Amino acid sequence: TLSSYFNITYSNYHQSGMTSFEQYGIETGATLINIYDPQKSSKEEENSTNQFTASVSFGFKLPFILPVFNTGNWVLCMPLAFYTSLYGRNGKSSESYAETLIAGYEIQKGIPGINLYLQRFGIKFGYDIQLYYNELENSNTDLRDFKNFMNVLVNSETDDYFYINLEAVLSPSIGKFADSVKITAGVQFQMNIKKSKGKIAALFNMNL
Repeated sequence: TLSSYFNITYSNYHQSGMTSFEQYGIETGATLINIYDPQKSSKEEENSTNQFTASVSFGFKLPFILPVFNTGNWVLCMPLAFYTSLYGRNGKSSESYAETLIAGYEIQKGIPGINLYLQRFGIKFGYDIQLYYNELENSNTDLRDFKNFMNVLVNSETDDYFYINLEAVLSPSIGKFADSVKITAGVQFQMNIKKSKGKIAALFNMNL
């Protein structure tokens, strides 16, 4: 099975105050996906070997920062981040989350001996909801069959959870990497609403 993607994304997030936790702006994007599956070549339907689908995303951030006086670089905050992606792929038809920063600390110090610069630490609280469809029962989620396409969305199953993130932002203090590489690492505590079960997940994201 072969897949090809065309993606376009626009964002204008900006820092608006004393900390980079305080951001505002919007982002939007779209992805067109073409999937070729030779296993479907025996079917009689026209164009049955090709599947066309798409994903549309939208997000925004609204800032509100309250400095905590006489406590160093701590800030108490209620900025809101929202993101949604409609009709994804690999059995996922939608994912959305809303996230707020409970508290943040501007560290701005290096870690001796390992060439890492700690920028900030944050505690975030959020809610994530995902919609899934059965790929075996809905194998032809094709935009060219719009009725079936919408039927997949309507009959998707829900999986949602609340989460708390403990995360730090750091960068390698080696030459130009200090300005061009940003690493976000931490841990996420999840509580699934449907299953009433908790889970711990590692967080790692690198922006070049």
